[in-house]
Amino acid sequence: MSYDVDFGYPACSACGRSEETVFSWDPTYNYRKIFLKAGIHPKEHLLGKTGEEAGAMFLRAVEAMQADREAFIALEPPNGWGTVAELIECLEERLIPFCKSNPRCLVKSAT
Repeated sequence: MSYDVDFGYPACSACGRSEETVFSWDPTYNYRKIFLKAGIHPKEHLLGKTGEEAGAMFLRAVEAMQADREAFIALEPPNGWGTVAELIECLEERLIPFCKSNPRCLVKSAT
């Protein structure tokens, strides 16, 4: 099971653009405790945020995980599916760069 976090642009009646999803991410629910400790609840904190806002949240989460790595590692699931190292890598290599490149997009869903 996983979260679904979709970034995109709403429909625009002025220019006729249709609603568009430009990036989707489906992190494992096993990251839940790690996200919460880092100050992010995907559904409550990300929904409706811009790429710029979400990117800043992801960056703060990475900084928190790096500053207190052992405390975050203690939250890793026993099955090994969803490690702190994997999450940091994903945030640094995929999410934060995407958000920097798309500061005006919106988090359309975070369930």
